[in-house]
Amino acid sequence: MNNTSVNEKTTSNNPVFRQISFSETGNYSPWSARLAEIEKWEKTERNIEEVLKEYNEGWYASLLKLWQDFPASAQSSSSTAVIQRFFYQVSKHIAEEVERNKQVYRSSKENYLFSSGDEFFIGDLMLGQLTHQNVIIDYVDKQISKYNLRTIVETGCGTGINLFYLYLYLNVERIRGGEICSNAVELANQISKQCGVPGEFSPFDYREKTDLQNLTKELDEYLLITCHSIEQIQVRDNGFIENILSLPNPPKLVIHFEPIVWDDDSMMSRLCRRYAEKNKYNLDLLETIYGCRDEGRLEILDVQKRCFGLSAYNPTSIICWRAK
Repeated sequence: MNNTSVNEKTTSNNPVFRQISFSETGNYSPWSARLAEIEKWEKTERNIEEVLKEYNEGWYASLLKLWQDFPASAQSSSSTAVIQRFFYQVSKHIAEEVERNKQVYRSSKENYLFSSGDEFFIGDLMLGQLTHQNVIIDYVDKQISKYNLRTIVETGCGTGINLFYLYLYLNVERIRGGEICSNAVELANQISKQCGVPGEFSPFDYREKTDLQNLTKELDEYLLITCHSIEQIQVRDNGFIENILSLPNPPKLVIHFEPIVWDDDSMMSRLCRRYAEKNKYNLDLLETIYGCRDEGRLEILDVQKRCFGLSAYNPTSIICWRAK
């Protein structure tokens, strides 16, 4: 398969973080030693029910309670302020979790390991979360302005944070999100209703073709995005790209903010591939999209490598395409 026709750009979006060498990364993450096979680690095999129980009844249940316990005075403020304050608390919650488990993460919330392009940095975790969010907002802003899109759909949307921020900061009129965890769907719908956001959130499972049809039903001109949700699946197994292409109303544009396994021989590509393999993350998104392009079924508009790694060895790359 010839991939040379795509202009693959390695981008760097590093704010005030301190750059470090690869040899120093082991001070801030256990993964450096694991990827070098110095420290043994194998992922524990779990079925989908066990994973969902951890996320739905653990993480998302705790965030739903955080929202329900949010002070009434805060919820009476403007929708923008309420959403910003709540997700700031979520970000703070994540940073505090890292701080409580320094022995596990080998990082602190002030010195957390990130990557940008092919380089490593340490810095404040909450600043890193804002940087990653800004990568998404900035890129979507350029695309919806270029293609005049006002509706955004996200599959595997979690709490809906990406959609809420895109609605607040950009010229977006409608959002829809699909998520497999019921507590996350409930949370997003409560935020949407409380804050008067024109959003709809519903159950979504990548394994169910009809879920994508239902999520995009009656939409015409819209953008479809994914963000670190395809990393959990192999697209050939569930036919997600095929499902998009076969929609009666395919999106005008698709943007993946996902960790991509690249086939170049750089050290960073090798490390990221090994990380994906060890965690049993996605390995075939890029190959599947290139295959559909070679068949003349879609057009790749932009590809950007490793824009920012909130998880250093699992960085966000961008692929933007549209159906033909």
